[in-house]
Amino acid sequence: MKISKVQTTVVTVPFTRPEIWAQGARPCITSVILELTTDNGITGLGETLGDERAAAQIEAMVRPGLDPFELELLRQRYSGRSSLYAAVETALLDLQGKAIGEPVHKLFGGAVRRKVVYMYYLLRDHPKVMAEEALKAVEAGFDTIYIKVGIDVKEDLEAIRNIREAIGLEPKLRIDPNEKWTVGTARARGGELGISTAAAATHALSTMPNNLLASQTY
Repeated sequence: MKISKVQTTVVTVPFTRPEIWAQGARPCITSVILELTTDNGITGLGETLGDERAAAQIEAMVRPGLDPFELELLRQRYSGRSSLYAAVETALLDLQGKAIGEPVHKLFGGAVRRKVVYMYYLLRDHPKVMAEEALKAVEAGFDTIYIKVGIDVKEDLEAIRNIREAIGLEPKLRIDPNEKWTVGTARARGGELGISTAAAATHALSTMPNNLLASQTY
């Protein structure tokens, strides 16, 4: 079984509301959909963020004639963006599972759970509006609320306080400052505001081998 066709499609999907984060606002998301088809008619799918430039790099990475099971050899030869390789890896693993008639998780030792709990991504808005939406999410069954911060420290803290007051202390609250908080702010505010996890809180901590803030639960 060999790859006979490589096809990429760039798609842009508009958001129902803009995603506001530390780097600005995003009204949509653009991704590359990868389809790898084999000479016996099986198609594997992969996906990653990116535009036409990313699509071109993916097409240069994987060529017709590749054996879908030679994944490790491809990985060792590739030295570019990991997200682009991930699209190819996903498509090849999809092909492998379909070729042997088994779900991909069996290639990794089997499933350990039937369901995966996911967080509620709460978009930025007025703090009171965010608090109301967070409460509705908790009432709907979500046990973790995730929000973007790092936009304005005072606004960040007001939003976090309003959300925590609305949902109580039991649900987890995760924040992502996208490296825009200082080390002092990140360390001091975590315990004070009942934050369970801070992702990429500061640039200084994200460059350390052991990100103490990200690994510590407050």
